[in-house]
Amino acid sequence: MQGQPLSYSTHQKLLRAHVDEHLNWTSKFNKQWENDNNENDNNGQEKATIDIAEELRHLTLQVISGTFMSLDAEESDTTFATMYLPIVEEGNKRVWRPERSFMFFMPTFWKYIFGVRRLNRYVSDLIMKR
Repeated sequence: MQGQPLSYSTHQKLLRAHVDEHLNWTSKFNKQWENDNNENDNNGQEKATIDIAEELRHLTLQVISGTFMSLDAEESDTTFATMYLPIVEEGNKRVWRPERSFMFFMPTFWKYIFGVRRLNRYVSDLIMKR
């Protein structure tokens, strides 16, 4: 069974939320970078570097969790990201080394299994509360 298409007004609201989240993230990111660089200038250290890929992963998760699960950015970073990102990292490793999916004697195998169950339980609980 296929889901119903989004109405125009719902689509507009989702896009507006997405744009607003990006603007908030950009201003927060810029302030953090300026503060880090100002502190380092005062201490005589090198300018701070920021891992853009990691920041964008968190931003993407914040937008997804805010749009579809109504989570704020802090809760997304503290709960959802800590459960989801390790699963994605292991999934990426399994793409390049498919035998990892069958290595039940490795701790990463069980960590992945329990991580998926934990994330499923968390998302299911969010859905059931609504």
